[in-house]
Amino acid sequence: MALQRARYQQNQWLLCQGIQELGFRSLLPFALHSSTITSFYPPEQAGYNFKTFYLCLLSAIASSRYWLD
Repeated sequence: MALQRARYQQNQWLLCQGIQELGFRSLLPFALHSSTITSFYPPEQAGYNFKTFYLCLLSAIASSRYWLD
């Protein structure tokens, strides 16, 4: 169980790093993040469109070889 938790925490950290590079801000300070659920504010850049982002995310997940792991 400890190894699984460590893996989840590492995945969550990587997710946060990548999503922040895209302009998203996390709702809570990092110290209060869960390793399974993290919420973000949308980016404030002009031209951001949630539907476009969501469809790109779905496409990336569907084509990922990790989807069924």
